Parts: sequence; C-alpha cells; structure tokens
Amino acid sequence: MARYGTEQRGRPNSPDYRLYFKNADGKYISPFHDIPLFATSKEVLYNMIVEVPRWTNAKMETWEDPNHKDNITGCCGDNDPIDVCEIGSKLSSVDISAINHDIDDVKKHKPGYLEATVDWFRLYKVPDDKPENHFAFNGEFKDKVKIMQN
Repeated sequence: MARYGTEQRGRPNSPDYRLYFKNADGKYISPFHDIPLFATSKEVLYNMIVEVPRWTNAKMETWEDPNHKDNITGCCGDNDPIDVCEIGSKLSSVDISAINHDIDDVKKHKPGYLEATVDWFRLYKVPDDKPENHFAFNGEFKDKVKIMQN
C-alpha cells in the first residue's frame, strides 16, 4: 500500500477517532472503492483493507445491502456492515518456501487460528445482548481456487 496513506483524527479508542485514507497525491479516497483489488497487474497479489484488527472490536463499516441477493450464497445482505479480519501474514521460524499462500497454509502453520477467528466473529456481539452471528457456507473455509471462481 505504498501508494496510499492514512490520516488520523481524534484520540484512538474513543468515539471521535477517525481514520481517513489518501492516495499518493494526498487526495481523500474510499478504501473500499478507490483502492483496486489487485495490487499488481499479474493478479496474484491483493490489496486488503483490514476492517477489524485481530482480537479487537474496532471496525471500519461497509454496509451490506438487504435488497441485494448474492449469486453464490443465495443470501441477502443483513443491513449490517461486512466484516474483514486480518488473521496474520507473518510466520516466524517457518520455511517460507513451503508456504503456498492458501487457506491450507493457515491450517498447517497456525492450527486453530481459523476456528478461533470464526468463534470470535460468531460471539463478539453477544455481550451487547445481540444474537450469535451465522455464516455462509456453514462457516466452511474456502481455498483460493474456490474464491477466485466466484
């Protein structure tokens, strides 16, 4: 994301905190609409905006339209934001040449990590007297090939 930057306003972890994204020219942009999905022309490296830093409740909000039915899941948006969570990309003391950068790598090198993430997303609203979250595909993880087909 070297072509992009951020500007912070307000005190972190307070209701007045805001994070604004800027392009290389310093112009304010939407991280969800103005930063392309692919970071390179080879379409092998993706840009990702972390909406929910791991193990926190901090969020950037992206609304899910309840009138839009997804072609893959058959579900409509829930009139609530989409959650994007960073699960970690730094693997220390692991031979990086053995990593194919797919969901099975996370299962192999970070056992229990994916399940813990699903549990967190399933339960994090419960303390606010909200119901548990439910997931498309029954919470089953999809590999890179399946995701790219959709």
